[in-house]
Amino acid sequence: MLVEKVLLATDFSDSARNLQHCINEFKSLGLKEVVLTHVVDIQSSAMASTVLQKHNQEVLEEEKNRLEKIGLEVKVRVELGYPPQKIVEAARAEKVSLILVGSHGKGFLRELLLGSTAFDVIRSSDIPVYVEKYRYREGEVAEPVFSNRLQNVLVPVDFSRCSEEALEKVQGFGKKIEKVNLVAVIESSEDPEELEKTKKEYDFSLQEISSRFEDIGVPVSQRVEVGLASEKIMEVADEENTSMIILSTRGAGRLQRLFLGSTADAVARRSKYPTLLIPCRKPLRP
Repeated sequence: MLVEKVLLATDFSDSARNLQHCINEFKSLGLKEVVLTHVVDIQSSAMASTVLQKHNQEVLEEEKNRLEKIGLEVKVRVELGYPPQKIVEAARAEKVSLILVGSHGKGFLRELLLGSTAFDVIRSSDIPVYVEKYRYREGEVAEPVFSNRLQNVLVPVDFSRCSEEALEKVQGFGKKIEKVNLVAVIESSEDPEELEKTKKEYDFSLQEISSRFEDIGVPVSQRVEVGLASEKIMEVADEENTSMIILSTRGAGRLQRLFLGSTADAVARRSKYPTLLIPCRKPLRP
């Protein structure tokens, strides 16, 4: 997956400013252009909207200068309107390959929760969205959870076309990924025999997927879990010391087990690991 042009959405919070920590890593994936974008929310700024727009334009020009010094082409966009809508519209207009957003929930769960703007961007975007996650140290300074996001990537799989599309994106990273962990989750089964049959079927299908990564020289592990998909994904992420989760934003797997729709929402909201969400562009199976 080449990442030649990204939109970096900022609201000038600590988490948004720290998005620049991941810029160097994306440069290794072919990043050449950055569109720095801020949206002045006209619902909350009212009469001050145009004043804020001018001021924030000047602030982003300073950020532009810093990014240009590391060899990137940078464009600044300061919009007026509803932030999630304007961010997605700008991403489409600029034909970026990725939207970068930072998570910053409020209150004591802020290290885990996703801000409402970032969440609404994910729900409405037809462009992949990368969500950086942060931990907070003394002095209220936010810092990224991982500096090498491609070190140990977790990829949930449900065998749908949407899931397959996400896998193709992961394969596109090639050997820049140091290790891939595949996980398939069976959410429920009242019949023990059916459960065992499904486990074997999933395991066999994961072996086929694993061989694709082995063929390009990427180490891979696989596992089949039983339980609530979002919880199992996050449990596996902890156990595998995951550096990033990559998953489709919606999908319906075989045997009519609904998986990466509401599951992706839950993982994006609650995961403490950086998350790359791949929108499904292929038609779902009937």
